[in-house]
Amino acid sequence: MVDGHPTVREAVARAATRLQQYDTPEAQRVAELLASHVVGLPRLELYANPGLSLNEAGEDVFQNGVERLVAGEPLQYVTAETEFRGHRIMCDRRALIPRPETEELVEAVLDDEHVWSKPSPEILDIGTGSGCIAISLALAYPTARVTAIDVSSDALVLAAANASRLGCADRIEFIVGDLQATDGPFDLMVSNPPYIPAAEVAQLDPHIREHEPRVALDGGTDGLRVIETIAASAPERLAPGAPIHLEIGDGQAARVMECLQRNGFGKLSSRNDLCGRERMVRGERAP
Repeated sequence: MVDGHPTVREAVARAATRLQQYDTPEAQRVAELLASHVVGLPRLELYANPGLSLNEAGEDVFQNGVERLVAGEPLQYVTAETEFRGHRIMCDRRALIPRPETEELVEAVLDDEHVWSKPSPEILDIGTGSGCIAISLALAYPTARVTAIDVSSDALVLAAANASRLGCADRIEFIVGDLQATDGPFDLMVSNPPYIPAAEVAQLDPHIREHEPRVALDGGTDGLRVIETIAASAPERLAPGAPIHLEIGDGQAARVMECLQRNGFGKLSSRNDLCGRERMVRGERAP
């Protein structure tokens, strides 16, 4: 303890013992990430100076964060940010927390040569949430013209703030609504829609169920309500031969591809995430 304030090591150790919803290694990691946020140092550098302590203001912020974590709030909401493809994305209750699976969805889109062979592709991100997909694509391809839509005006305010923070707000149009609010034609559609069956939402971990927006989780009775709506409306707004990329739930790939096929999509394929689960589906509008 330095000048009456705990060292970072001491504060982390105390916090980890209180985070009983996590196993021991994870509790330690979460406490370290909170401390990293408070002191403004990378997690791996926290212990480089054994005497590093929290000052009075930092101690208050850290303890407030610990209380929120103990109450079940996700770390990303406590720190109000997370990392997505190397960028710091602001996040809070207005939108889902960006996850690694959605980073993999962006990778699938960036691998789609059909889209990026065009000099200025028109891209639509459906249900943009925090804006992480739209922003990632706008940053990767500065000549792309990106439209981001969401039924939540609050989520769009967050997405626009993220785009401004990362310097690409002038290349993304934010629209409140669903596909009916757009015209097209688009050279690509991408979406991480709600896909969890309604009955399963209540079984999610409390830090998800009680804090993240239900509208972004609940996919209706079978989890495919929003996906079916997208599949029905997308063809008239996609350019001939243009692809759609969807993030889906584990075990949904066959049904999602059937849904796309019923609505005129061809060249259907799925892609596994890094854990080997079919979590992405691609289809193309007929030429």
